Amino acid sequence: MISKLASLASFPPIGKIAIRYMKSNGLKFLQVPPGKVLEKQEAMLKAKFSKMNGTLIGKKLGLQGSCELTDLPLTGYKFYEPYFNAPSEDAFMYPLHEYVKTRTSGSSGKEKWFLHPRILFTNSYMKTGMSALIILFHDGEKCRLEYKDNVYVNVAPPPFPGGFLLPQIEEMGVIRIVPNINLHYRDKVEFLVYNYESIDGGVLLASTLLTQIMPKIGKPINLKGLLTLDSVIADANVEEIQQFVGISPKSLYGSTETLCSTVPSVEYPLGFIFDWRRGIIELHPVAKGEMSPNSLIGLEEVRPGEVYQPVYTSLEGDLTRYVLDDLIKCVAKSDDVIGSEYPVFKFQTRIGEEIALQNFTRISENEIIAALTNARVPFIDFVARVEIIGHLEYLVLYLEYSSKTPPEDIAKAIHSYLYENDVDYRNLIDFFEYFPIKIRVVPKGVFARFLEDIPAGSVPKVHRIGMKKEDFERLLKIISDYGGFRWTF
Repeated sequence: MISKLASLASFPPIGKIAIRYMKSNGLKFLQVPPGKVLEKQEAMLKAKFSKMNGTLIGKKLGLQGSCELTDLPLTGYKFYEPYFNAPSEDAFMYPLHEYVKTRTSGSSGKEKWFLHPRILFTNSYMKTGMSALIILFHDGEKCRLEYKDNVYVNVAPPPFPGGFLLPQIEEMGVIRIVPNINLHYRDKVEFLVYNYESIDGGVLLASTLLTQIMPKIGKPINLKGLLTLDSVIADANVEEIQQFVGISPKSLYGSTETLCSTVPSVEYPLGFIFDWRRGIIELHPVAKGEMSPNSLIGLEEVRPGEVYQPVYTSLEGDLTRYVLDDLIKCVAKSDDVIGSEYPVFKFQTRIGEEIALQNFTRISENEIIAALTNARVPFIDFVARVEIIGHLEYLVLYLEYSSKTPPEDIAKAIHSYLYENDVDYRNLIDFFEYFPIKIRVVPKGVFARFLEDIPAGSVPKVHRIGMKKEDFERLLKIISDYGGFRWTF
């Protein structure tokens, strides 16, 4: 059916009609009243549970009779890992031949394999993906997408999820995705540098844009849409990006677990909205401390300004009450530009390892990002490590940024932020009476070069805390090749 639609859309008259239909109908799901959505999700969840009854995963969850979602336990990768690594027909809700195997690097570089039903991929690109495409090209007044627009995409090829999803969107026949998704990262960068005049929209890392593409092109370009895959870095450099591409960057939240389950916000740059057709989202308010089944709330209960950890239940796949290792912040209760009554979030950080100093305090990636943002430092990326200098432990930041702020000012700003906002850090300083922040400023382009050979997850990424020894040694080698540290403090 899909191949037939794609074949028809390849004819310009039909393809242009398809574009008009997408523009008219692609965002209607966001205008469905929340009460009606709950009814629809309840019916979809009931259908899912009926398929899972009697499966090994269903039995492990404790599914029986007319079970409610809140009756089921919270789960994580370890819950499903035995079935993903040694799949059997009796484990899943669909026959095994209907599943697609995908890979992510996992935390600290340890790869993980997932099995998702093919229908999940189909709906991710046929429904959510197409809606995201409409919003990508929305300028705040109207969608500027046209038939056969060229969309530049720089993500890793299969078995990573983005490598499956994006080519399928192209196969629908209404846009062209360039270049070949199987090209090396470096070749994709060069393609954009030499062909930017023919590109209408882009999907790539903000760090790649800032360090590899903008310096080589050397002048502003005009895009109708830009989706950045590292929204934290884009947020720190949003004005510079806007000046270069002529539009506000957008972003969405996706992962190997959820695939494409959100669409970008138009009213709030770099914000995203969950697609209720893909899954049910429960949220743990981080301010309440440790997560428990009783601490979870629904989307209708969120408050702007508060940070949450999401729990995801797929309405089309086996993952149920899956705790995601991410933090997201609610920035608004609606997006009035596209008529959505659903909350808008921004990605904050992955939950992972922390920097521990003298066993007094633990500093998270999110705290470091908050300190840099508070100091208005337009950072490209960083790696944080504990290093012993003399007889004390120091937080050493290997930082790439695009302003002329002296490193000592950045170190002082981070120190002041942590001292004011982290009681344990303040106790550390008051007890040992030392300044535990060190900055190593790396040359511009180092992190983009570091990412070239790391297809981790859907896109390359830097493990900012807990980077493996061999990766850190490779980073130091690249820094040396680029002329060494610009400044240290």
